[in-house]
Amino acid sequence: MATGYPCGRVLPRRAALTPAVAALAAVVALGGCARPGLLWVPDRDLNADLRRLSRELEGTGNGPESAARRYALIAEIARTLRRGGEGGRERTFLTLRAQRHPLDPYNTAYLVTAADSYREAGQTPLAAHYYRRALRNHPDLEVRGRSLHRLCLERLVELDGHVRRVEYYRELIERFPDRIDLAFALYRLAGAYAERGVWQAALDAYQAFLAAPPTDIPGEPRAYRRAAELVRFHHSDKSWIRDDLPALVAEAQSAVARRDMAAMRRLQAEVNFFATSWGSDATLTRRFRLEAFPMRRVRAAAQLHPDSNEREAFLRTTGWTFRVTTWYLYFRRIDYPIDPHVDGSWEWAGIYFGEKL
Repeated sequence: MATGYPCGRVLPRRAALTPAVAALAAVVALGGCARPGLLWVPDRDLNADLRRLSRELEGTGNGPESAARRYALIAEIARTLRRGGEGGRERTFLTLRAQRHPLDPYNTAYLVTAADSYREAGQTPLAAHYYRRALRNHPDLEVRGRSLHRLCLERLVELDGHVRRVEYYRELIERFPDRIDLAFALYRLAGAYAERGVWQAALDAYQAFLAAPPTDIPGEPRAYRRAAELVRFHHSDKSWIRDDLPALVAEAQSAVARRDMAAMRRLQAEVNFFATSWGSDATLTRRFRLEAFPMRRVRAAAQLHPDSNEREAFLRTTGWTFRVTTWYLYFRRIDYPIDPHVDGSWEWAGIYFGEKL
């Protein structure tokens, strides 16, 4: 009795199989042609299309001269299975096709399509597995002008990035520098290095990010400022930092009491120092000159403001010759894991003008 498929054969009657065993048998039976149980959808018209496509695929043979035609047919079969709501059969068909025909030049496309389907189905580990297989085991392929290896790397950064984020971003940057948002990739690479504690590599990536054509980092409007601050701080002599907060505050209070502007300047952070009003994003960082404000009447509080904590502290000072005479000296703990001798130290990082809100 014929099966209706070119490679079909009649099996002797046996006891009914469970659905799981039947599905496995259908997968195992699939070779170079389509078999009932795999290329099937509930829709009658789509099933007719699948039978036609299956016959055409079988008729193309396996020679290299018909590779493009086979690719078109296989892609159409996959789309038909998806339209019929049979994503599982689509994925099995594509991955098994690549497994059974390892020299097919279009295997990269089949595996990426399967990976995309797993991704859409929420099956992240399997999606990542097939993106990796397409990337590592098969040559790159351009589809509609887009590199599939580049697509794999971009997907793997999302799905598998916690394990291999550095590897993927480095490969994106090295292989596709003119086809990606280079600054974005460099910024993410720097963050990935920082997560691993590879600080010199992180700094190198941040410097390259600052030199690359500018871009927007979604959700991080201060990305450029933070990167620039880190790079500038790294290359500074850090002579203004102190090991602990009480020593730093005592020096500042003493300098104010003596009206010693030179001592105040030595305590002022040489990098990333800011001066701003409470609640304002605008700063006078680059044009603020402390020495322009005489200290003849300046007084410092004996104690830090109650809002001070283990990460930041505020010292109220009054009597400045400025339109706002009350300044809060802002001290912060330094977050700099690159150097354990500096990390956790304190610096006078800025000034807030006016009474504390």
